[in-house]
Amino acid sequence: MRTQKITIELPGAPKFVPPIVGGDAEFKGHGPDVHVSARLRVRNGNELWVTVTMHAKETKKDYTEVSGSADYLMWKHEGGAILRIVSDLFSECRYKDTDHADDILVLGVGELVREFRCVGDTKGHEAGSRTGVSINLNPVTIEVAV
Repeated sequence: MRTQKITIELPGAPKFVPPIVGGDAEFKGHGPDVHVSARLRVRNGNELWVTVTMHAKETKKDYTEVSGSADYLMWKHEGGAILRIVSDLFSECRYKDTDHADDILVLGVGELVREFRCVGDTKGHEAGSRTGVSINLNPVTIEVAV
């Protein structure tokens, strides 16, 4: 079997808004402490899927918390099987939100994720409705059967 390495540009994943798992819908300027991650996998032999995960928890009572993950189909190889992903498979960031602005966490080259765009605390109720994350990916190199 012959193989070939190809590098592809993947689209960004849409914004994922995790559900509330504790507290109310308001962080009230108390953080939250945020952890975001993305993992790339091969599914069905010829598809690239990314799993985006976000966990955010208020740092004071009532400890409002959101947590969850979502899977997105990013690319399908019509020419046969994807044998393996050669480039990075996983990226993550942790930070404490300190304002009401969107947070852009730039990881740069060599990571799966180029940047995470996070919404933590905002003015008003945000947990379960506005708190979320979207990602932009770096180019991905895969090995395919030819």
